[in-house]
Amino acid sequence: MISTFGYISRESSKALLRTSVLSHRRYISKFCKSSEVKNKFEFKKISKNEFKLNNISRALATKTYAKASSAAIPETFQEFMSFYPNIVEDLKEKVKIYDPFGGGKHIEGVLQYNLLGGKKNRGMLLYETFKRMAPVSSENLRSAAYLGWCVELFQSAYLMMDDIMDGSLYRRGKPCWYKKVGLTALNDANMLENAAYQLLKDHFSHLSCYIKLMELFQRSSFIVAVGQEMDAKATYQDVLTFTMEQYRGIALNKASDSIYLPMEMAAYLAGCQDQLTQHTKDVTMEIGIFAAIQNDYLDCYGKIEDSGATGTDIQTGKCTWLAVNFLQRANEAQKKIMKECYGKSDEASIRRVKELYNEVSLEDAYFEFEKNFYTTVKKEIGQSSEIPLQVCLEIIDKMCLGQ
Repeated sequence: MISTFGYISRESSKALLRTSVLSHRRYISKFCKSSEVKNKFEFKKISKNEFKLNNISRALATKTYAKASSAAIPETFQEFMSFYPNIVEDLKEKVKIYDPFGGGKHIEGVLQYNLLGGKKNRGMLLYETFKRMAPVSSENLRSAAYLGWCVELFQSAYLMMDDIMDGSLYRRGKPCWYKKVGLTALNDANMLENAAYQLLKDHFSHLSCYIKLMELFQRSSFIVAVGQEMDAKATYQDVLTFTMEQYRGIALNKASDSIYLPMEMAAYLAGCQDQLTQHTKDVTMEIGIFAAIQNDYLDCYGKIEDSGATGTDIQTGKCTWLAVNFLQRANEAQKKIMKECYGKSDEASIRRVKELYNEVSLEDAYFEFEKNFYTTVKKEIGQSSEIPLQVCLEIIDKMCLGQ
């Protein structure tokens, strides 16, 4: 048993839940109204020449974090990955209880195809944060790794469902799971999400933080589902009515909580939840929104050999950072063409939207934003001694520099 885990009473848990709900409402208000809030995370524009002369060049910026290796922390990455076979065997044995005829082969295939590959940023955030907060022992690290893989199970389930909703073709350089098995992928995604709860019960139910860990997973799952609904609803909206406030609300729910969640869970697992400051959450939320913005850029400008996926945002009519920024730069004639072409799946319309983006130098605008984000957040984290934020440094470098 890990001795560092803290006790949380039922009354304290309820108070924390109320605080979480009120806090998230505040984030929706604070972080979505970017035009009304002037804070350290709003970035000034720089000239094209200044950016090109900067040491964070376009060549580095286009080395996307989707292609990034684990070079920054290879030993830790290998440690984390070494627990994957245990996760597979545990879940196979769990499935055999209810389906003795299948031998657990189906869930093994689902895990092999969907859980491997990718960056493992969220699982690694949890694992690395815990290592810096708690005494290092084989039992402690095993628990942190298992909890990190629970986060990865949740993430994989979310991506599988997201691919179906978006009609995506590729994920991590291979056909999306639903393209191989059809809509039974919905049940497979549901199985992976609930597999995380099975692992939680089997390996953490004896700990005083168990209920809190369950609550955190349930909260995050609900918030992401709300974000998905907001994202899907926007596809039926007139593109000319998209706003930055709307976009940030979608990004906040779909991406930000899933990045804060691993660090939050690591802190509770280590009994160090008092180190979860408001400042940590503020910075993490902005990192999550940036991750969504970068994903929008890759959807339009990324190549499948780099990102492992093909874009569908234009043809599905998504409210994206690119679409909103285009509206802020376009003239009336360009907006009219955008209205006619956006959300249509024929190649001519998709190509015309990309031409519109080029007409207003949208790719340059993204690089300016990325450069400013990187510089500002690195400075913000560098001035902080908070452990969760220090762990974020590796993630920021992978996202912006492709290390």
